[in-house]
Amino acid sequence: EFRRVLFRSRVGVLKAPELLKSYRGAFAEGFKEDFEPSHGVEDALLLESLEPGELSIRLRAPVVSDSRDLRFSMARIGPAISLTEVLPILQGLGVEVVDEHPYEIRRSGQEAARIVEFGVVLPQGNIYAYETLFARFREAFKACWNGRCEVDAFNGLVVSAGLRWEEVVIRSEEHTSELQSPDHLVCR
Repeated sequence: EFRRVLFRSRVGVLKAPELLKSYRGAFAEGFKEDFEPSHGVEDALLLESLEPGELSIRLRAPVVSDSRDLRFSMARIGPAISLTEVLPILQGLGVEVVDEHPYEIRRSGQEAARIVEFGVVLPQGNIYAYETLFARFREAFKACWNGRCEVDAFNGLVVSAGLRWEEVVIRSEEHTSELQSPDHLVCR
């Protein structure tokens, strides 16, 4: 089925045989049970576009779900993705992580790739600017992952208040400055 979907995809007849050779047996049975062949082709094409160590992230709403249930996935060529690094970022963004499914993709003649799929639930209450949430969430996650912003509860404003991560950093700095101001110090 993967072969048929691959040939029908945007890859074309010339590149498809090379990808078939590279991905023959690459996907574990667990991946095949969890996803349709078209998803495997999508992931294979994504992995082909990545440099070793480069991180790709996606946030999507499942076809059948509560509007607060989302799927968050990370893909990278190279070593396993550490939950110890990922969970604090997701929690700081204010989502609840309800499940995690790691997959190792063993491509022929190439370094192994990793895909980790998380089930996340948005917090209760209003979600402002829902139409831009997925892009803002991805950018905020990448900023935290790459060390461009702190991993803290202020990042939850990206989800709940509709802010971009840059706006959260500015507000966080303003709040910290106010707290350090002599006007806010109380001695008893």
